[in-house]
Amino acid sequence: MKILFTAFFVLFISQLPINGQSFKETITIEGIILLKSELTNPLTNFVENSGLRNSAKKISTQQNSTAYLLDSATVKNNTGKFVSKLVNTFDGNGKQIISITQTFDTINNKWNETSKTESTYDSNGFVTLALIYSWNTNNNIWKLSNKREYTNNNSGNPTIVTLYNFDSTNNNWKVSGKYEYSYDGNGLQTLNIFYLWDTANNSWNNYSNSSSSYDNSGHLKHYEFNIWDKTNNTWNENTKYDYTLDNDGKPSSSLFYTWDAASNSLKINKKNEYNFDSNGNLSNLVNYTWEATNNIWTLNQINSYYYSLKNISSVNNPSALNFVVYPNPAKDEFKIKGLTVQSRFTLLDLNGKTIMNKNVINNESISIFSIAKGIYIIKLTTSEGIIVSKLTKE
Repeated sequence: MKILFTAFFVLFISQLPINGQSFKETITIEGIILLKSELTNPLTNFVENSGLRNSAKKISTQQNSTAYLLDSATVKNNTGKFVSKLVNTFDGNGKQIISITQTFDTINNKWNETSKTESTYDSNGFVTLALIYSWNTNNNIWKLSNKREYTNNNSGNPTIVTLYNFDSTNNNWKVSGKYEYSYDGNGLQTLNIFYLWDTANNSWNNYSNSSSSYDNSGHLKHYEFNIWDKTNNTWNENTKYDYTLDNDGKPSSSLFYTWDAASNSLKINKKNEYNFDSNGNLSNLVNYTWEATNNIWTLNQINSYYYSLKNISSVNNPSALNFVVYPNPAKDEFKIKGLTVQSRFTLLDLNGKTIMNKNVINNESISIFSIAKGIYIIKLTTSEGIIVSKLTKE
């Protein structure tokens, strides 16, 4: 049996909190809700540039393979109290299909859901769609809020990721932003530009960019994040990271700098220290804040990561199978063609409310006569994972 160690950050890196951020912390940019770390997290590059995003694809071609997959991660503050948590679910190919973030309720001593991401993949194992939900505490349901559509290159690295917000008033999706990625000849991500959609002028406007540089072995050494100055039409420095690497090319520490307007320069702000287990997986990340007044580092937060060794089956990605929802649009009923075994069918409205939940078989007629006209989300749970599609009721 061959063990494939997905050493380092597996498939979850874009959701990792860094520099004092918890899993729940967001930033709203002209109506677009993003994790703060999504814009400024250089650790994303370790997935893109180490081939880990495609590791599940490679694993799925091998019989009786195993891999370490990240089941969960927690954040504790400087007093050792829980702040937030990330919980992942994987399909038989080791693909992350569901990721849920939670925050800790200290009053009731329990975890509360905050957001959920459901991802689907193509026949090559490349991510194509991510549906993002927020937890509605009033109705205790998941409410669909955003989605991301991916365009990938032949290596599976994203070249364009388009962001949409759900407009509950008009019951449709509206484009809000996009990322564009560039890579060097070795497939290492060198540039990431984030644009906002200008609805008034029907055009894309610069918002931010990030650039990365590497050592001769392709290990990330330096990362910069810049903000677009609309007044002067130029990029302004905002933050940067400098990494210290161990003999294996993994980071042992990193220094984080932020722009100081008073001195008109970047000043040191935080640092991370990284620890890995015996299998090469990140086990914890300790974050410190620099106190310039006392010239000392103070503990800010500790992130801990928990893995399990799981069998990775040599099975097709569920998104690759020939599932067809027809007719679509539909009036009174529809069918799902391509099911090989009985599967769990869930129909949700665009607020995340469950309309229907039942087991279905191939070509079974599913009645939608009594539901209102509109757009709905189909979620099909099979032994190979979760498939998400769209249905229009006329």
